[in-house]
Amino acid sequence: MATEFFCTSCGTVGKPRVRNRGSSAIEIILWLCFIIPGLFYTLWRMGRKDRYCRNCNAPNPIPASSPMAQRHLAGVR
Repeated sequence: MATEFFCTSCGTVGKPRVRNRGSSAIEIILWLCFIIPGLFYTLWRMGRKDRYCRNCNAPNPIPASSPMAQRHLAGVR
């Protein structure tokens, strides 16, 4: 897994911010009220982590080693 990512929105290269999908508040409410929906929601949230740019908060930065990022960093389009 690549450790450095390139943001196509602002051009920042670095480690992205990683967050779970969904809302912690909704997860807590579902666990307090209904056990089965709470379990499904927790599994859905933990299923995938989303990456965001630390600078501009844009979703899904690409690995800095990818060909597209290398072209942007070299200034060639």
